[in-house]
Amino acid sequence: MTINDSANLCFNVCFDIKVQKDPVAMVKSSVIFGGEDIFHFFDFESSAPCHLKSRNDTFRRLKEANTIKGVNYHPAYSNFCFELWLLLHKKCLRSSFTDRKQYLKEINRVFNKNFENLHQFKHRDNFISVLNTLTFEDFLQAIKNSEAIARDCEDHGRRNQIYGFYFYENNPATSVGAVFKLILKGCGFLFSSKK
Repeated sequence: MTINDSANLCFNVCFDIKVQKDPVAMVKSSVIFGGEDIFHFFDFESSAPCHLKSRNDTFRRLKEANTIKGVNYHPAYSNFCFELWLLLHKKCLRSSFTDRKQYLKEINRVFNKNFENLHQFKHRDNFISVLNTLTFEDFLQAIKNSEAIARDCEDHGRRNQIYGFYFYENNPATSVGAVFKLILKGCGFLFSSKK
């Protein structure tokens, strides 16, 4: 089942996806009338100084972007790496990794693949083949699994604020599920009250 096949949805969902690392450039190059919600998905790549600077610069640019054209920019981060969000579709991964390469073993196991390295996994055809195995039910499971991680972060986390945005230093941590839940609720999707 796809998202628009769900009986729990009041509206069809369509995403206008643009790959743009800089939130300010995104807003300036887009036709926006004001008041739009824009969601910026990004990763915390590691705790190396260059990656911490990149993370902090992203939050700074998100704040700046919020002052342009009256948009409401929302951060959606994974700490660390997009692979965390992808794996949450199939399992509640609460393990803390120290290197992105450690995700490969889980990706291969969960998706029944034999990628030799992350570069091979991220090759367009290979990546799409993995994405094509995911269902809407998997997507909803990823949201639930991310909520479990969020509860762990709330109970034992290091919550920080920068440029008016809150995030957790924990690894793993992600706000991607919360952002997608916000998007789905905005589309009229009715979540069950079951845990």
